[in-house]
Amino acid sequence: QGPFNIWFAALSFALTGVSPFSPVLFAAFLSAATSILLYILLRKSVGRNISLVSTLLYVFSPAAITQSSMPFYLFAIPLFLLIYLYSLLRLDAKKPITIFFSVFAFLSSVCVSVILFIASNCSITPLTS
Repeated sequence: QGPFNIWFAALSFALTGVSPFSPVLFAAFLSAATSILLYILLRKSVGRNISLVSTLLYVFSPAAITQSSMPFYLFAIPLFLLIYLYSLLRLDAKKPITIFFSVFAFLSSVCVSVILFIASNCSITPLTS
């Protein structure tokens, strides 16, 4: 799973205390934040009814339920993707802060993707003396 999962577990332990349920609650919280952000982005783009139906389809999809209940490294990808898409929607050439935010969101999504790619292809072997 790589270091990304350990960083999220450490963050969840720091926020909620050391418990076996901390990473699971943190993953569920991020999944709920993803669902809320998805509804907000779709409501601004396509309207209320379509955004509600699309968000409900996402919330009740087996993949989203599985990812939100197991704190593996894949559960944060939809949230980072939606933050990046939100920054692209807010992109305005007249405001340098929105350009900075969109570039930062893009670079962070690239970094997260590279970390996940390395973590999925890396095998750790024990050291022998």
